[in-house]
Amino acid sequence: MRPVRAFVPAQDAIGVFCPSHSISEFPRRLDRGIAHLRETFGSVVKMAPHALGRLGRLSGDTAQRTSDLEALLRDPEVGLIMCGTGGYASLDVALALDLDLFCAHPKPIVGFSDATALLLDLHRRSGRVTFHGPALLPSFGEAAILPWQGADLLRMVTPAEGYRTVTNPPLLSETFQFWDRDDDTAPARQAPPGPRGFGTQVGRGPLIGGNLDTLVMMIAAGRMPDTSGAIVFWEAAFGQLEKVRRDLTALDLAGIFANAAGMVVGLPFCVDDGATILGLATELAARRRLPMLFGLSIGHTSPILTLPLGAMATLDPNAATLTIMEDTVV
Repeated sequence: MRPVRAFVPAQDAIGVFCPSHSISEFPRRLDRGIAHLRETFGSVVKMAPHALGRLGRLSGDTAQRTSDLEALLRDPEVGLIMCGTGGYASLDVALALDLDLFCAHPKPIVGFSDATALLLDLHRRSGRVTFHGPALLPSFGEAAILPWQGADLLRMVTPAEGYRTVTNPPLLSETFQFWDRDDDTAPARQAPPGPRGFGTQVGRGPLIGGNLDTLVMMIAAGRMPDTSGAIVFWEAAFGQLEKVRRDLTALDLAGIFANAAGMVVGLPFCVDDGATILGLATELAARRRLPMLFGLSIGHTSPILTLPLGAMATLDPNAATLTIMEDTVV
C-alpha cells in the first residue's frame, strides 16, 4: 500500500463531490451536514462545481461528476475529499478519472456504499490507500452527530504513532429515517454489541472490501482488486436475507474468499431477518477456514467507522480485534 497526504484539520479545506446521486434534493440535511463538518474539523467546506446539480437522480453526467473530483484533486487548499452520498453510478467516475492526476495529488478520499466502486478501483489501479468511511449526507447530516465519528476519521487521515485498533462507536443507531421528512430529530441510539471473533487463527493482510452489492458489481465489471492474502470486509444494507445469501455465494464462487487471510462482517442495516447474517457468515468462514470478526459499524449503521482500503491489518479472533498495522498518510 502507498500512503496519501495527511489531512490537516482547520488548515486544509474539505472538498465535497457527488460520484453518483445528487444531494441538493435534501436541503435541510445538506445544511446540517456542512455545518457539522465545519464544527467537527474547523475546516472550510468546499462544494465541487456540480455537487449541487441535478440530472435525474444524479448530480450531473459522468463528465461533470468526474471533473468535480479532478477539480478537488487539483485544488491546493483541499486536503480531504468526501463523497456527498451514495447511489449507483460511482463506477462511471472511476472509469473516467485521470489516474495520473490522482497519483500527482494523492489526497484522502472517503465515502461508503456505492462509493466502494470508486475507492476500490482507485486503490487497484494506483496502489494508494483510500478510505471506506463517512459521507456528507448520511454521516454528518443527522440532527445531532457524535463527536466520535470525526475523531475516528481523523485517526486514519492524520499521522499516527503506533498501531491503531479499530473500535465501534460508543452509541449506535440502526434506525432508518427518511431524509428531510422525519430526520429533524436525532435517531434513537444505543450501545452497540461488542465485535465477536470466530476461529483461532490470527489473520494478517491488506484490507479490501465495502458494500456487498457493490462488491458483486465490481466482480462482474472485472474491476475487483486481488483478495489473495487480504482481509476481506463487507456490509449488507436493505433487502432480504436471501439476497445476501445469493451475493455471498457469488463472491465465494468468484474466488474472493478462497485465498483470503480473514473476513470482517459489518452490522447489517435494514435487512430482513438480519440476525441470520451471522449464521451465513460463520458458515462461509468455517468452510474457507478464515478467522472472522463480526459486528463492526462499517456500513449503513450510524456512526460509521473508517477503514483504510489497502492498509495492512491484523485480525485476532481470540481478542475480537482488528488493528491497522501501517501508516496510511504522510
